[in-house]
Amino acid sequence: MTKDISNGDQRRIRVVVAKPGLDGHDRGAKVIARALRDAVMERHASLSGCICVLLGWDDERRDLVGRLGALGVPALVLVIGDGAGAPEQETDGAAAVHWLQVGRIAEGLQRL
Repeated sequence: MTKDISNGDQRRIRVVVAKPGLDGHDRGAKVIARALRDAVMERHASLSGCICVLLGWDDERRDLVGRLGALGVPALVLVIGDGAGAPEQETDGAAAVHWLQVGRIAEGLQRL
């Protein structure tokens, strides 16, 4: 379901997509996340910036961040993971990509 709230209201829209448990039944969260990605891409001209919190860093996520950069949308990207082999920070086009280690997220955010 898509709801357009472009009625002149200047409130910021914040969205969290979460799924409890690690049982692998995450199809619904993925469908919602893809719909949100598509909505952002369609309305990029009205965005002043984007904060992405990602649970992993793969080709699909790297492509999303690259597309935002190509559209001129500045992005702050926070990747949450186990930190194995991940640099503390990297740049991917116009986005600053920060890695936050599971169990040490608050500490990582303080370094930003």
